[in-house]
Amino acid sequence: MTLEAIEMELRSSASDGAFRRTPEWLRLYNEELARVVRQLAPGSPELRQLEVHVASLMRWLHLMASASRAHCTSELERLKAISIFLASDHPRPITDVEV
Repeated sequence: MTLEAIEMELRSSASDGAFRRTPEWLRLYNEELARVVRQLAPGSPELRQLEVHVASLMRWLHLMASASRAHCTSELERLKAISIFLASDHPRPITDVEV
């Protein structure tokens, strides 16, 4: 697979929240990236452009993982509030539950 094709799969796995696949796509991306870098001349504009692109991709992946983690945390907090309501001896109407 080309570096671009692997990047598309990597972005897709992160966008879909399918982070179980992400480590494998990252491994493949790193392997292909190393191959591509070996073909470029040190200090070349192409190498610099690739460096900027890869740094941008890594920042985007970090952002997606952080957003996914924040969403999961929020969902867990919501479930915690619901479980407190369900465990109560004197349940209140669901509209009274503070989140």
